[in-house]
Amino acid sequence: MAVVKTPQESRIGIKVANGTSASGAAQYKTLRFSNVKPASSDQDLFDVGASIGGLQGAALVAIIRTDEADLSNE
Repeated sequence: MAVVKTPQESRIGIKVANGTSASGAAQYKTLRFSNVKPASSDQDLFDVGASIGGLQGAALVAIIRTDEADLSNE
C-alpha cells in the first residue's frame, strides 16, 4: 500500500530583529500568519514575507513556512 499525503494547512512566519537584551544578546520577533493556501509556491510566500518584513522597520532575519498534511494508506 502506498502512503498518500493530503495537504491541510500552511502558515508563514516572518522573523525580524527586535533589539538586544540587557546582556547584549540579539532578540527576535516572529510575526505569524495562518490560513495560507497549501498550494502556494515557495517563491510566492517568500515574496510576500519579504514585503511584509520590509514594512517592519527592523532587519528581516528569516521567512519560515510550516506545512501540515494528513497521511493515509491507499
